[in-house]
Amino acid sequence: MKKIKAGRNVFLLVSLFAIGIILLAITFSFLKGNLSGSRSGIDEIEPLLHMGDSLRTRKPDSSLFYFNTVINRLEVNQKGTEENHFLALAYSGLAFTNSEMGDYQLALKNDSIAINLATRINDRSVLAKSYLVLGLTNFRLGNYDSAFSCYQQSIDRAIAIGDSFTEAKVYANRGQIYTNQGDYNKAKECFLTALSIGQHTNNNQLIAGNFLNLGVLYSDKSESDKRSATLLITTKGSELVASIFPEHSSRINGFLSGLSTEEKEVVRAMLRKLNKSLR
Repeated sequence: MKKIKAGRNVFLLVSLFAIGIILLAITFSFLKGNLSGSRSGIDEIEPLLHMGDSLRTRKPDSSLFYFNTVINRLEVNQKGTEENHFLALAYSGLAFTNSEMGDYQLALKNDSIAINLATRINDRSVLAKSYLVLGLTNFRLGNYDSAFSCYQQSIDRAIAIGDSFTEAKVYANRGQIYTNQGDYNKAKECFLTALSIGQHTNNNQLIAGNFLNLGVLYSDKSESDKRSATLLITTKGSELVASIFPEHSSRINGFLSGLSTEEKEVVRAMLRKLNKSLR
């Protein structure tokens, strides 16, 4: 009888131990599923933000939809640093789109939310972008002093983190203010600085944008497809090329003067090959 009772006790202990192991396994599996689900949710946010950014000027209504989707998804969850980063980006993108659509008061409101969120987690990247948007909205409202102040806040952070694109945009936007104020020398200086940064970083968007600002190119938008435009040279641009090209051509001929005809052909072939690789 004692042997049977002892056997039952051993069986009971083994059973309890097995049940404990199973419960631990289930708990671990549940936690792992929650964590991976949370990471998956974050991973889904970035494509939504990208879509919102890409449609801000072409299809602003669609852009608003994507940014609001991100905000709705993140607002319901407990937010850590990563969630607040993306939430601030979404509000900043929303503010830019609001500003593009002429809804300036809503743009100011959403930008303020973005700046508060980014300040809370000391996110200088988002702060640089958000102050840039805030400056743009103030510029459009005619608040030039406020715009200059926002642009300074933006460029300080952009330079600190090496964000050349935002730095160049600040210079270009300052140039727009100086143009509106009739200070064309300062405007030209800002546009040339922005152009220099664009060339240094090989950013075609910045280069083209500042050539437009300088008046050497103009944009001919397609009637059939509003998303596309052709950049054409202006009279001012043609005059600039005409003034630069003769001296430029003379210098190149001087550099090649010590080469034979065959060697010059080799140089031309290599330059053509290099040009293709840079496209």
